[in-house]
Amino acid sequence: ILLTADGIPKLTDFGLAKADSRDHTMTMAGAVLGTLDFMPPEQRQDTALTDHRSDLWSLAATLYQMVTGESPRVIDLDDVPQELRLALSRALKMKPDVRYQTAPEFRDALLGCLRSPATDVATPFADSPVAEVTVESVAGRCPKCQSQNESSRSFCRGCGKSLRVSCVSCSADIPIWENFCGACGGNQKELIATQSAEEKSRAAAMSAPQITNSIGMKFTLIPSGTFEMGERQTHTVTLTQPFYLGIYAVTDEQYSQVMSRNPSRFKGPQNPVESVSWDDAVEFCRKLSVSPTEKTADRVYRLPTEAEWEYACRAGTTTKYSFGGDESQLGEYAWLEDNSMFPKPGGFWSNLLTPSIKHHHPVGGKKPNPWGLYDMHGNVWEWCSDWYGNYPSGTTTDTTGPAQGSFRVFRGGSWSDAAEFCRSAFRSRSKPSRRLSDLGFRVACVPSGQ
Repeated sequence: ILLTADGIPKLTDFGLAKADSRDHTMTMAGAVLGTLDFMPPEQRQDTALTDHRSDLWSLAATLYQMVTGESPRVIDLDDVPQELRLALSRALKMKPDVRYQTAPEFRDALLGCLRSPATDVATPFADSPVAEVTVESVAGRCPKCQSQNESSRSFCRGCGKSLRVSCVSCSADIPIWENFCGACGGNQKELIATQSAEEKSRAAAMSAPQITNSIGMKFTLIPSGTFEMGERQTHTVTLTQPFYLGIYAVTDEQYSQVMSRNPSRFKGPQNPVESVSWDDAVEFCRKLSVSPTEKTADRVYRLPTEAEWEYACRAGTTTKYSFGGDESQLGEYAWLEDNSMFPKPGGFWSNLLTPSIKHHHPVGGKKPNPWGLYDMHGNVWEWCSDWYGNYPSGTTTDTTGPAQGSFRVFRGGSWSDAAEFCRSAFRSRSKPSRRLSDLGFRVACVPSGQ
């Protein structure tokens, strides 16, 4: 914000810096132009995606810094005065289609904030504020001042508050008094309750105790709980005992320390061990458990059950993946067939026909799930302790799978698979003796006797 010689304030930049700028806080020529903190999400991705709504986002980002004193690079709406929170939350939406579509619309929302006293606004999450929806809501009635409004209005005639919110599930614009979204059918009250529970679960997981064992394996505590297992036909599973689970899959280095060999086809000390059978994984757990240091620490290692694995992978979520249902984000959390390419070593002629190869990557290279576990989607499949079989019907407790079978379960997808195979609920199986270059394991840790 600049002042002219006669004292008139002028707003400059709007996320677009000059190409010849020598200020290193701004992007230089040849890159996406803009001051990063005030640059809307679509401009950071591709300048061709910007339009007038991008300027409105940058204007809202400027207002955010003015009222909070903090950079909008990380936006926390809890710092915004309550009377401005609802208007700013919509103006700063990630998707342009759910923001204010015109400058007058944004202006009217701000004027409404200034005309009305500060009131509590229900914002279950800073990045996805949603006004609370109750079954007692009356069509057309503003929940703040109780004024009656036509369904076509976007802002209340009595207090100027927005009469529309974003659906918790699909972000479609819906009237504030509607409980069910017209676009996806989502029950707003139930979705808000679910998100609140998931947020509490994430917070608890981030403070969960962790341990590091004698060979450097890191574990985090997975709490007991109940969840819906499966995808199309789910069943309720309760796990009554907390347990520790490896934050990462077992690596080549760790496997070699215990087993005195490295069977992996693609080797690397921090890469997940692969080409191990189910029997190999069980023997690793047995040997580690009887080592003197681990016996003294009263720690026993085993493969997780299939229910434990899916429970930990979901980490309190109910969506296709542990981060949500948007498949386009999977590459941020997983190594899969779309992003696991490596340059092939060799000269020009050897690389002419096959210039690159695919294989797994070192553990922990992508974002973790809400409970701090890495690579639960992709990189390598992971053996579970269960025999493969049909899921039981109804509610089960501490299920360990069928008593017998021909195949053992493995989960998670791998570097060689498409996104659909990396879903939280996707199951696969193989003979216990099978060894594959995209199949490894992670281990659970429990006190002896459990």
